[in-house]
This record gives sequence, C-alpha cells and structure tokens, in this order.
Amino acid sequence: MEEKFEQLIHDMELIIERAKSVLKESEHSLLLINIASEYNTTVTLIKSDKRKQPLPDCRAIFAYLALTKLDLRKVDISKILHRHHSSVLAMIARYNDLFETDPTFRDHALSITKDTFN
Repeated sequence: MEEKFEQLIHDMELIIERAKSVLKESEHSLLLINIASEYNTTVTLIKSDKRKQPLPDCRAIFAYLALTKLDLRKVDISKILHRHHSSVLAMIARYNDLFETDPTFRDHALSITKDTFN
C-alpha cells in the first residue's frame, strides 16, 4: 500500500513538472506572437537567420522580456530563437540601448509588455 502511495506521489510530481513546462512554452509562444503582431511580421521570421529590420528589434525585445518577465535562462532563449547563447547577451544589450535612445522602439517594447503581461 505504501509503495503504491509513493508511486502515486512520484507520478503526480512528474505531471506537475510537465504542466509547468507546457505553461512556460505557452508563455514564450504568446510573447513571440505578440511581438510578431506588433511589428507585422511572423514568428517564423523572428526565429529565422534573416537580419532585415525589424527582425533584430523583435529578437531583442523577446530576449529581454523572456529573461526579465518569464525568467527564462539565456541558454533557453537562445534555443527558442535558434541562436548561440552569446547572441542573447548582444540582444539584451541592444534592447537596453534602443530603449534609452529610440522612442519608436520604446513604444513598441512598452506596448508588447502591456499586451503580454498586464
């Protein structure tokens, strides 16, 4: 009886971990969709290797918000965007620079933050 109870607890812990994983995945998917919508592009293009604007800005916003709002690790962000993890550092630096100096970028970033997290 005790063995069955322990197995049940173990199974429930696995279910909870899987549910957390699915929730994290849906959160970052929603963020990507909101960014794509704001910039009139697609999630596929954001994840692509293309460098044409506004894709670098989209990636910068995703990297920053995924790190600060979704508590994703840089290595996880890099996997989502199909980039090297060091690229995430550059994206976050880009976000910080543009947020301070570019009012249009700041407006987009704030709109995405509001639509996704409020």
